[in-house]
Amino acid sequence: MIKTRISPIVHAACIVLALSARVLAADLPVEAEVDVIRSIETKRLRALQDADLDAAKAFHADDYQLITPSGSPMTRDEYLGAVASGILDYIVFEAVSPIAVRLYRDAAVIRYETHIESAWNGVRGRGGRFWHTDVYEKRDGRWQVVWSQATPVWQSSSPKEAPKKPVEPPPGA
Repeated sequence: MIKTRISPIVHAACIVLALSARVLAADLPVEAEVDVIRSIETKRLRALQDADLDAAKAFHADDYQLITPSGSPMTRDEYLGAVASGILDYIVFEAVSPIAVRLYRDAAVIRYETHIESAWNGVRGRGGRFWHTDVYEKRDGRWQVVWSQATPVWQSSSPKEAPKKPVEPPPGA
């Protein structure tokens, strides 16, 4: 039997390649999970716009809380109840920027900008753009949103100018 000696450099290179393969393999599930969260958020917005309460309820955790653009907190039942009854009618509710995702094992924070047009008690608001920050948790193997906050985008002609009047939040928000 002939023994060959592996040089320390070749040995180190093999270790680096093996570790790199593990890191790359670990990144694939993370990216897949990020894509799942983005897809869920897009479907959640669609369910709210369509007033599809069965779908919307599945996306929102029982202890969900929304902080509206005016700063008012709403529970899941209050929020989805307003949508179900038609008190809150999303005419347009769509992401207008990429959905950024920060994943932390069984929790994720997302941020993106939306365009919203809505009516509250049949009175249509002006609509506008809003930044959304949402926190998702993976519960029983399924991602659900637990917190949401919407912030109106201030209008100004230049980023260096002082902010002008914010875009009006949806009625009742």
